[in-house]
Amino acid sequence: MEVRALVKYNGALAVYRITEETKGIFNAVLEKYAGSIYCPPSTYIILTKSIRQWIASIFEPKLIKRLGKVIDRNISRFSQRHT
Repeated sequence: MEVRALVKYNGALAVYRITEETKGIFNAVLEKYAGSIYCPPSTYIILTKSIRQWIASIFEPKLIKRLGKVIDRNISRFSQRHT
């Protein structure tokens, strides 16, 4: 299962394709970014849910929180793959 996430980054929009690598570990791959070419978001992020928040392979707290919210809203779609 995969979802597309439209998130704000530095005042512009970024589109990420999010897939579940294994149970509870997600990959986010940047597909499009409409902002500055001099300060783009990370192109590949690994996300995992800790007890209270999402943690990731990069340090971009706002971006990680936004991507985590998209995953949280779609978690039932991801979990159907593992049942």
